[in-house]
Amino acid sequence: MTVGIVGLGLIGGSFAKAYHEAGATVLAWNRSRSVLDFAMMSGAVDGELTEDNVAACDLVLIALYPEATIAWFRRMAPHIGPHPVVLDCGGTHITLLDTPGHVDFSAEMERTLSVLDYAVLVISGSDGVQSHTRTLWRLLTRYEVPTFLFINKMDLAGADKDALLRQLTATLSAECVARRSARSLRRGGARAAFGAWKNRRRSDC
Repeated sequence: MTVGIVGLGLIGGSFAKAYHEAGATVLAWNRSRSVLDFAMMSGAVDGELTEDNVAACDLVLIALYPEATIAWFRRMAPHIGPHPVVLDCGGTHITLLDTPGHVDFSAEMERTLSVLDYAVLVISGSDGVQSHTRTLWRLLTRYEVPTFLFINKMDLAGADKDALLRQLTATLSAECVARRSARSLRRGGARAAFGAWKNRRRSDC
């Protein structure tokens, strides 16, 4: 297993040491070259995390402040790409493509739209529809990608299921329909996230 560690502060350094002691190959990046050199000399890190080897990592852990994280991703995103996860569900192969949701990575996300059969757009139940959410929705509509909306954080204060559904139908599409999860139905509760569906390709859904 190869693990990439971005940032060798207290948290990042602890992860690097733990993974190295567990037998993983640890590659790291740090703004201070002297800290990285010391980590490699001490044996906690096996090598430098670069544009050439980041795609080979099984896991990348980021221990930076948000601004530094965004700057790092801007530089490294073209070398990472959306890594697919392939699932075999009763003989049906499903490929999942997870792309960054941040506004700074809209170009990377848009490049994947032409190959999608369906999309899952995650929206925060406490924040609701944001400006970037509307941008993503317009792109999904332009590429005619049938989309499920998954609403998370519905258990946080301020999350209102009915108000959020009204916002979805008003700002995204009147075709959005709430569906409670199977777990929520079993518990009889309404705290679980709900999803919504739009389909531009078929008129019978």
